[in-house]
Amino acid sequence: MSRIIFQKMSRPKTAAKRISMATGCSLSAAQRAVARSSGYRDWHDLETSLSGGTPDFDVTTTPSPEDQTHMSELLARELNLTSGDALYALGFSRLFGPQDTNIREQLEIQTRLFRLRELPLAERRQRGAIGKLKSPGRDGEMVILKSFGKPTLIVTHQSGRAAAADFEYVTPRNAEELFIPMRLYLAYGIWTEADDSQVLFSRDYCPMWRLRQGLSPERMNPWERITFTKQEWFWEGRLPWRDRAMHEAEIDRLRKFGVRFLPKLVDTLPLVVSRDDLDFREAVRELGHLYSQLPAA
Repeated sequence: MSRIIFQKMSRPKTAAKRISMATGCSLSAAQRAVARSSGYRDWHDLETSLSGGTPDFDVTTTPSPEDQTHMSELLARELNLTSGDALYALGFSRLFGPQDTNIREQLEIQTRLFRLRELPLAERRQRGAIGKLKSPGRDGEMVILKSFGKPTLIVTHQSGRAAAADFEYVTPRNAEELFIPMRLYLAYGIWTEADDSQVLFSRDYCPMWRLRQGLSPERMNPWERITFTKQEWFWEGRLPWRDRAMHEAEIDRLRKFGVRFLPKLVDTLPLVVSRDDLDFREAVRELGHLYSQLPAA
């Protein structure tokens, strides 16, 4: 990715402020991260680069998924962020103006980030490998391998710690792409709080997004406890990972709520894959513990 040439400092300045808001890092750290991820040595190098030349990057358009992956990875390194937090911070920053992003694009970029950082490509039958199930009712279902043996432990859209027989797990002839389990980003229902704010929650009853009238959805810590006055469910019985039309409908539901990014809950995936004993719910507690130990940027 080439250096981004800005015509004015207003855009990177605003982006740094918003990244500081989104991540809790200092403004100076956010400025340095914006500069480095845009191809500069530091903030001073960015400031002194304004010369009115022709930009080699159109900052009025949304960058490609490859460029967003690269910039998010640099932000993650500069600010000591998880992949998910870095991707969210980049979108929230509006460095390229209001981005017309969506959940599907975010899923593509997030899987690229996981491959670069927390979940690199794995050899067949090794932790993190992508396989398929060959069993009645689940023939061809894609899974992420936790451990191969008796039993074989796998990650599916429904579970972070499912078991299968070793002969049911098959390595595809052609390499398959990493996927993010739907359980981590689709909303299972909604809570209403005493002040009439609403909170979208996951299948594991973890908060994902707080919705307030006139404001953008607030990305929530999944380990946070929510006191609610009303609880409603979006789907019962049918499962979106078994019904493509239902999955599309749930993606559309998120769009109508104004949700364009992925919840923090998605960052539990590397934890779940790395440890045999963790399902998604246990990984949420581990993620909260890791966040409490992260040094401030």
